[in-house]
Amino acid sequence: MNKVLHVFPYEKFTFDYISQIERCFDPQNHTFYIYGKKSSDFIKTCDRKRSELIFVENIRVNDACNFIRLCEEYDKIIFHSLFLPPVFLTVCSLWIKKLEKKSFWNIWGADLYDSYWSRKSKISHRIRELIRIRFITRIRAVGYIYSDYEKLKEWYGSSAKFYLANYSYDFIDIPQSRNKHKG
Repeated sequence: MNKVLHVFPYEKFTFDYISQIERCFDPQNHTFYIYGKKSSDFIKTCDRKRSELIFVENIRVNDACNFIRLCEEYDKIIFHSLFLPPVFLTVCSLWIKKLEKKSFWNIWGADLYDSYWSRKSKISHRIRELIRIRFITRIRAVGYIYSDYEKLKEWYGSSAKFYLANYSYDFIDIPQSRNKHKG
């Protein structure tokens, strides 16, 4: 079985996604690299013992280099959004040639559109976009919504393959014996 590394911002979807992966797949094959501040109260506390969780609040150059070494241990790397901190994005784009065959980008929308639309607004946005282009054009597989994929091809000339990818949430289980006629 393939070992998968999920790279996730600390967001409202993160722990529901981990729960879904643990329900549907062998958790021993999935590691979650979660970056960003853990200050938001709308995010559940994760006390999972089955999947490996790696939390990094402030990614420094050393953390980004350690991440690249970590990637060597995995067969697949799924980037859940490209809202990567600048140093992290820079190091990843320098190493993308080594990662490209096993990397997948699950586009969240804003990580494609907002960055593209603001790419000329400030010098920092222009520099970030140059770094993103190096990364984006080498990703071989993307997913989530087909219209985002079409924009990716149009704006970046991407030749990545599209996969239907979906996020699901922890909904309450509905009992099997429910009467269909009562709604």
